[in-house]
Amino acid sequence: MTPIINLVLRTARQFNEYLVQSIEQRDPASSDLQSDLKLMSHLETSLFQNLMDTLKRGYPTHYLAEPGETLREEKEDSWHIYGFDAKDQFCRRLPTACYSVEHRHKGKTVDAIVINPFSGDEYTASRGKGCALNNRRTRCTNVTAVDQSVVANNTLTQVPSLKDSQEHAIELVTSIAQSSKGFSSTGNPMLDCVYVAAGQADAALLTQVDTEALRSALLICQEAGCLSGTLNGGVIQDSRKRNIAVSNPKLYKALVQRFSAFDSKLS
Repeated sequence: MTPIINLVLRTARQFNEYLVQSIEQRDPASSDLQSDLKLMSHLETSLFQNLMDTLKRGYPTHYLAEPGETLREEKEDSWHIYGFDAKDQFCRRLPTACYSVEHRHKGKTVDAIVINPFSGDEYTASRGKGCALNNRRTRCTNVTAVDQSVVANNTLTQVPSLKDSQEHAIELVTSIAQSSKGFSSTGNPMLDCVYVAAGQADAALLTQVDTEALRSALLICQEAGCLSGTLNGGVIQDSRKRNIAVSNPKLYKALVQRFSAFDSKLS
């Protein structure tokens, strides 16, 4: 693990204690949408401020993007935080809650951290140096057949919002469940990806995901030996919402052959 990741992890661990305490103090009986949104905004800002103080001491030339900020031009070195928009998973203390901290050098992701504050799991990677779960090296599985794989998928949680393609979404979920050995639906695409990197799932087949917010998770997958791309076999080239697949290279090919027809149906 690189010194810069260790530095950020120490800050994140201290923040996690504050996050858990803040959510434990939340009263589910009296909470509402506005109070939950306010809490998540406060937590994201707190992490931003803590990280900013840490980076100023250790790496004063690095830029930390504010929550929701889109950079007009790439910085030499910049840091980005994602994941706090999943308010239900955090406020309900679900084991599928996580957030990411990403370091970019000249626009390219070079260090990635995905953290589950409730379980304490830390998925990390540095470009060209491999990835780890809780400081232990990880690799993706070598399963090559769809019917022998455990597939993580987020489509089920999207059905209510897919007005014109609900039928196709249900068809895809049914097809995955019938074609695979096991089906996982965490509702969190970031976690689905790192599960594949750590061998906790064989593949992730994700629909209408924000690939910009998944850059950390995708670097971790890449360093674990995974291949990621669009559901029709293309390269993920921009940050718009896409349907993607992540797995080892041989299984990725099988997933594209089996499910590529759904790419245009769920665009």
